[in-house]
Amino acid sequence: MADISRFFLAENGLALDDEVVIFSGFIDPSSGSGEAAPTGSLFIRTNGELYQKFGAADTDWRLVSHQGASVKVTSSDTTSGFLNDKLTVTSSMLKTVIPNFPGDQALQLDLSPTGVTAGTYTRVAVDARGRVTSASNPTTLLGYGIIDAQALHPNLTALSNANANAPPVGIYTITGSGASRNVTITAATNQIVVSDGDGVSANPLISIAPNVVLPGTAGFVVPTGTSVQEQASANGTIRFNSDTGKFRFRQGGSWLDFGSDLLLYEENPLSPTVSTVTGQNAVAVGEGGTASGQNSVALGTSTASGAQSTSIGNGSRAASYGQVAFAAKPYSSLGSSQGAEYMFCGQTITQFPIEMYLDGLAQRVQFPDPNTAVTFSALVVAQRVDVQGELFSCKIDGQFFRGATASASSLTRVKSLFGLSYQDMDAEISADLVNGTFNVIVRGRAGQTWRWVVRISTVECIL
Repeated sequence: MADISRFFLAENGLALDDEVVIFSGFIDPSSGSGEAAPTGSLFIRTNGELYQKFGAADTDWRLVSHQGASVKVTSSDTTSGFLNDKLTVTSSMLKTVIPNFPGDQALQLDLSPTGVTAGTYTRVAVDARGRVTSASNPTTLLGYGIIDAQALHPNLTALSNANANAPPVGIYTITGSGASRNVTITAATNQIVVSDGDGVSANPLISIAPNVVLPGTAGFVVPTGTSVQEQASANGTIRFNSDTGKFRFRQGGSWLDFGSDLLLYEENPLSPTVSTVTGQNAVAVGEGGTASGQNSVALGTSTASGAQSTSIGNGSRAASYGQVAFAAKPYSSLGSSQGAEYMFCGQTITQFPIEMYLDGLAQRVQFPDPNTAVTFSALVVAQRVDVQGELFSCKIDGQFFRGATASASSLTRVKSLFGLSYQDMDAEISADLVNGTFNVIVRGRAGQTWRWVVRISTVECIL
């Protein structure tokens, strides 16, 4: 036991018999130049702090007690000491404090606040020591920092709300915000054919039905393009040519106009000659025909150049308005051996002779070629308009020859009367020997309206 009565010097402290010293003063002996003393000595500061010497260096002093309520330990403090009632630990402290004071010590740790309110959180951030520095309760995926997930959308809700009673396969459709249902693609009779309409076994396949019936009343539009855009394609292709304003179809490896050219492959399947159609609304059927007259029809290797005319067979030529010409074979050129029919009509209201025409206005029968021989038979009938049963009928047979000149041309005819309501009515056939035309002249009665029809049948031979 130390003998404190050994000696005591105020300037040197209280020296005990085991050579330890008890000092007092206001300095901090663990800092600066320290305080020289044997190991185990005590230093009492005027602020109530008690230090103990633990090493040989003058600054080897350890704070072991404090008159205040707590001892503050920092990250740079490696000492251990006696603790009073409370230990305040900073956020950066990384050490274990073991009291040197004998006996049990109740330690109350006060952590410095982090700014986070106490509570339950689903997302937190921590510092390097594991302390929570921020906390939140997000309500979205983005709030949790998840960026590779599908964002919430009413369409996703609609899929999740699909009919629970329906199989979870097939095609779904959105019917409204957050609503959906299973659907199946179905066919329309004679319009489309549908395979795998629910998409379960394979992708739905929609095709046009055989012998399709197009719905609607307005019509449909076929592919449209210019002549340059017209390309080689399969026979049977249809398009509309915007340059010519005509429908076109593909036949025999060629593009043809609807209502103009038709190739009859049964006649010449190897190398058919395409017909020529230039007349408005004209039609040519067969090989090598020509239809140049308006509303004309050429059947076979024939030519219909007169308006409203029809040529039939091999080598016939219809040059007059409304003429129907037919032939089996020409001698040398078109029209050189043929028969023909001509129809005239007109009306009289006076007793003066008038000429009748093929179109009722101005068109006559024409024989344009020199050296044309024609035998004709004209049937004439007239009927009074305002009185039923009054008639005129006759037949005029004859021969017409158009020579190389007018003087070489001639006309002969014979008339047969069948029925006359009035003796002063008449019908006659004349010819324009210069121009090679037939003229049909009729005479009615004053104050009476008569309608006349004349049919002339001919056989024609051209040298």
